[in-house]
Amino acid sequence: MFLACAMAVALFFGGGDGFTAGGWIPTWAWFLAKTSALIFIFLWFRWTFPRLRVDRLMQFCWKFLLPWSIVNIGLAGLMILLRR
Repeated sequence: MFLACAMAVALFFGGGDGFTAGGWIPTWAWFLAKTSALIFIFLWFRWTFPRLRVDRLMQFCWKFLLPWSIVNIGLAGLMILLRR
């Protein structure tokens, strides 16, 4: 988790660059602060929301998402045919 958060900070959150006025906080401290904040957000998300059960997730996919995706494909094909 630390490695994933460190990569996210380096790639997407500016690495060690901070928005301090005088630059009195070292870049490695900014990097660790951002990484720690991202780790806390990940852990907070895992603590807050319940874990999805695999059987319920599969039931949702088969009974809701698959029929709607087939309807979506049919409607898209119908729209293509009606444009011609």
